[in-house]
Amino acid sequence: MRRALGGKMKFELFDGTIPPIIDTFDHTIRAWNGCNMLVHSWIVNSVSPSIAQSIVFMENAYDIWSDLKESFAQGDLVQIFELMQKIYSSQQDSKSVTPLSTPS
Repeated sequence: MRRALGGKMKFELFDGTIPPIIDTFDHTIRAWNGCNMLVHSWIVNSVSPSIAQSIVFMENAYDIWSDLKESFAQGDLVQIFELMQKIYSSQQDSKSVTPLSTPS
């Protein structure tokens, strides 16, 4: 997502470098709104429908990015442990298929 938006010169709407324009007399508000709506649309169309439902009504791309980052940036340690357990207990016929090294 960062690369795609960076390539379109729109990532600054995500990271908060370009804050929302609130002053309705600011002559750049139309340009900011247009970019914000474009990025908003890209994000909504890039995530699963269940995630899209939770972000579609947010007003600006920065809020969406912050919400998604808060929700998905941290790993679920229980789920990671369970997946690692499954990996290490995997077998093919009677032979173990345990990885040779542990992931870092």
